[in-house]
Amino acid sequence: MIIAIGNAPSSGSTLLADLLDSLPFSVCGPELNLFSLNKYFSDFEKVKQNHSLSSKSALIYQGRQRLLTEYLRAYGLNQKKINAIYDESATFVDFCHKLFEAFAKFRGKECQVFFEKTPQNIHCARAFLDTFEDGFFLHIVRNPLLVYKSLIRRNLPPYIAANTWLIDVSRAYQLRNNPRLIEVKYETLVQEPAETIGKILKKIGIDFEPGRIIDLYKSNQYRKKNCVKLDTWEISKYGILGNANKKTITNVDLKALAYMLKSKISQRYANIFDLDSASFKDLIQHYGYGFDNLISKNDALPSLKLFNTKALQLLVRKFLGDVKFGECRLVDILAYLRPVELQSCVV
Repeated sequence: MIIAIGNAPSSGSTLLADLLDSLPFSVCGPELNLFSLNKYFSDFEKVKQNHSLSSKSALIYQGRQRLLTEYLRAYGLNQKKINAIYDESATFVDFCHKLFEAFAKFRGKECQVFFEKTPQNIHCARAFLDTFEDGFFLHIVRNPLLVYKSLIRRNLPPYIAANTWLIDVSRAYQLRNNPRLIEVKYETLVQEPAETIGKILKKIGIDFEPGRIIDLYKSNQYRKKNCVKLDTWEISKYGILGNANKKTITNVDLKALAYMLKSKISQRYANIFDLDSASFKDLIQHYGYGFDNLISKNDALPSLKLFNTKALQLLVRKFLGDVKFGECRLVDILAYLRPVELQSCVV
């Protein structure tokens, strides 16, 4: 069984992957972007002819997506071996099974489940579920204000940090009625890690005693050695189970929140990337995040002016990359520069 993991960045997916890889019957290696490229789903024959092909994505914090071959060594592979897997595979599904079988052999595990965790996978969630008919898509979601703060620590421009959660989580929201979409909240994972993993396993039809998971996680030398943890994370040391949500909320954060509460994906951007024109309010209501204790009214604080030169540069670079590869039109530039719009009144 193959399961893709995708989410907004800084949502706890690395901890989730650490725990899942620690199970005796599953593997989850470093991020490959394996399920982040539309072309792998839509035109695998073309990919076989040119392995360096990239794809556009609705992401605003990154541009075009490509396979991250720099991490192949952690899968027991190199460029020659991955090229051979391409050549031997008739379909993308076949390619993935061969890749994961090689990975399981490298790890010395008898695997029932193969996980691939890359946050950017979220924008190919529908294509994944349509292509892997016995697979599941696993989405982890975190309080959007805390995601914003984390992305600011990672030096993303405020406009990008404030709008990333809305755009990325809206993709999972599109699939909320799909029975093969499994969703977990970061807040639940850090409070009840073993129980949360046990519930995920139950949903995919596997019984496992959850009491063993924490010990297995703490002794997982593979993930400790091979999977990157950013210095900007609140918890950047392997083996520590803590709650990164315990942060001080500043007045600047509240102004950013006031902006987010009015935000909505623009219809033009939604049309280009096959998104719903969802609002921030739609998503926080669905996922159970409330901010009444921070802002009693949506207009209680003025919205922060977020757009700056660095955000403009990122969005222009994304647009030019997609133009270069013929995946958008010049007239789309306004949509790329303003993926989100503000609602004048939010009831």
